[in-house]
Amino acid sequence: MVTGCELRRTMSRLPTGVAVLTTGTGESAMALTVNSLVSVSLNPPLIMVGLDQRSRALASTRAEGAFTLSILADDQADLSGLLASADRPNGRRLTEHLDARAGSGRPPVVPDAVAVIDCRLDAEHAVGDHSLLIGRVIGTERGRSDRVPLVFHQAAYRSLPANRVPGPRSVRTGGSEVEHAEEEPAVNERTCDMAGPTDVSIVGGGPPGLLLALLLARRGHRVSLLERSEAVPPRRVGPAPNLYPTTLRIFDRLGLLAPLTEDGQRIHGVEGYMDGRLEFRLHHRDVPGAAYPYSLSTPIGTLQHVLGAAAQDAGVTVIRGVEVSGLDRSDCSEQAVKLKTADGRGTSASRFIVGCDGKFSAVRTYAGIGADVREFRETYIRIRARRPETWPLVARAYMGGAGQAFVVPTPDNGLVVICAAHEVDGDTGRVVDALATIAPELDAAVKREDTSFEQIREIRQHIVRARKWATGNILLLGDSAHGVHSLGGQGMNLGLQDAVLLSQVLGNALETGDPTSIADYERIRRPYVEWFQRLQESALDESSPMLQSHFYQSNHASLVLGQLQVRGICDQVAA
Repeated sequence: MVTGCELRRTMSRLPTGVAVLTTGTGESAMALTVNSLVSVSLNPPLIMVGLDQRSRALASTRAEGAFTLSILADDQADLSGLLASADRPNGRRLTEHLDARAGSGRPPVVPDAVAVIDCRLDAEHAVGDHSLLIGRVIGTERGRSDRVPLVFHQAAYRSLPANRVPGPRSVRTGGSEVEHAEEEPAVNERTCDMAGPTDVSIVGGGPPGLLLALLLARRGHRVSLLERSEAVPPRRVGPAPNLYPTTLRIFDRLGLLAPLTEDGQRIHGVEGYMDGRLEFRLHHRDVPGAAYPYSLSTPIGTLQHVLGAAAQDAGVTVIRGVEVSGLDRSDCSEQAVKLKTADGRGTSASRFIVGCDGKFSAVRTYAGIGADVREFRETYIRIRARRPETWPLVARAYMGGAGQAFVVPTPDNGLVVICAAHEVDGDTGRVVDALATIAPELDAAVKREDTSFEQIREIRQHIVRARKWATGNILLLGDSAHGVHSLGGQGMNLGLQDAVLLSQVLGNALETGDPTSIADYERIRRPYVEWFQRLQESALDESSPMLQSHFYQSNHASLVLGQLQVRGICDQVAA
């Protein structure tokens, strides 16, 4: 018999668009992210969207008798994540993120969406654990034809190549208004230097890339940072990786710890439970040499906001909305990143290029650097829940015959709960029952939540081992060089500490004119990272409770302190 987990994995191979469903106005306005959306009839015009039967938005849509769908663009993934989270805003708070036209009677819409569809609820059909809503389309809007839709494929957000075909200008249809078509201007294919000659071009605007850019700029080097997303994510939004004490020391030295602390949640250690019995309690304060007695769960949006502002203050040239299309290595003294934008093509020339663009790095591919990419055997389910008042500010690992789960407090008075997908066969309805067995104290907290698409995500994790971290003047940083399992924010800490080491060796190479010191980056860092990757594989892939317990207890100090050689460099970061 095919399980829900198997079906989920199979259907993840089918790319889908992503939309935001909104219903109600004013204080009754609600929104949530959906991807089960399809046109089912042209005459009459009908749209079908699926909602989990436990979703609060379903009851609201029934009461309102109408809903609106905003189809998202590829620079709106952060908004999609916000409206898929347990603490997604409703009512007046929702209008801070969406466009609400007072007195119109229309639900709020996503500004600058690819398209907007207004529907009257025509019918509802209960099928399995979902309800299929049939909406009669009463109006549509199409956005700018250069807007690229957001795509959800294999449990990750992706984007399509930019739209280059003629299309209609943004008009509203329905009622007495008439659609007017107009041709899009021809694509600008000129080649230009987008950033001017720089010392370093960094591809990828995540926290590790931003930190590297900031550190190099504060040493006086010319740095450009190239990022595919057009928008800077707002503060307090997105997943909240756990920053360990040595990483916090970096931000403290840079004068940036205060805003992270303001938005973050302190976590004082980790507790382990074996078959419901306390197996170990590990406090960060008990680790000799720890810079702080806590780690900090920090929203990605805050990390990017704080680092991005500091980098630009230091003189970093940040170019958004660009996609890497190749590398030009015809000039031996300089490299150039070939770029595509909605308006044309260009290059960013520099003495060094750093790929910080993720586990499936375009820079790594264009540089001809091979990589071994292996998916973890186990797939995980992530669910967000409100934190019970009695929950201590520690992470908890649950192990044993009933299953496994890892629980981390988040800054929004919530919890992120991660459990093995095989425990629930991919059936979101079974998550609550499984967690009640694994961690009974979570039962009430999870039952209060919407355990539907927007609350539960399947997470597939990969180990990535680039065969080398540098070739010529091209280097790899973070996940581009060495992807790890993201449990507990371990990949984020590795990437940020990578950036400190790389800023030192790359800065020395630029200042002395001798690039031989760059080899120290991989020589120092690679053995430690690959040791950690092997630890993760043995503990998480084997799914043995005893191995998992050993992983936490034996390596707690290493997680808190990081690599010895790099820790010393982190302590010397200049403000």
